[in-house]
Amino acid sequence: MLNAALDFSCGELSFAAVYPCGNPVASFQVDLPGRDSSSLPVLVGEALKKAGFTYDDIDIWTVGTGPGSFTALRVAAAFVLGVAHGKGRTVRGIPSACGFEGETPFGDRVLVLYDGRKHELLGFGLKLDGCFWIPDGWQGVLETPDKLADLRGSYDTFTASPHDIEAVRLFDPSLPVVLSPHVNAAVLASIPPGVCDMPPTELIYLRPAVFVDPKPIRTFPGA
Repeated sequence: MLNAALDFSCGELSFAAVYPCGNPVASFQVDLPGRDSSSLPVLVGEALKKAGFTYDDIDIWTVGTGPGSFTALRVAAAFVLGVAHGKGRTVRGIPSACGFEGETPFGDRVLVLYDGRKHELLGFGLKLDGCFWIPDGWQGVLETPDKLADLRGSYDTFTASPHDIEAVRLFDPSLPVVLSPHVNAAVLASIPPGVCDMPPTELIYLRPAVFVDPKPIRTFPGA
């Protein structure tokens, strides 16, 4: 049986199936512009078929829970829960940030940065636990470069994806930031059970929800 992971947190769909020992048997990473998730079942099915497996060979499903796109995270969670439904399979969530890949050694503490729009950044802290990165408990919104400067002494490395790195550099040009090209689904699938599991529906949104007054109902003459 296999362990499989799916992540759709940052505009790129990442999938991997691995043996319980961690050796990968199938994987791919592909951009899906506009959150076009209609091809998701076909892409995953074809990757498994090419490796000589089917959905029925997957014993444990892992889904990346963010931080990331509200819509894409929900699509990934719904897909995994759907394919595992009624089959007695284990389904768990792991923060997507735990599967980041970097270009250089990181040290023991990493802050993954995201473009928060509105001239802000979002941050998610990780610490090294054996061979894996796990949440260190810090996450939040960085409104000004001063807030980011306060964290420099706590982290060995700051990293961001290709989708976010330019926003990070504009936010604080003096910050040394390492490019993290992908979320590696094989890493997410290989994290041992119980290390940092969370419910697959408990998705990570770093910016608090904001209530917006509903717009008045439009009426038309004669309607």
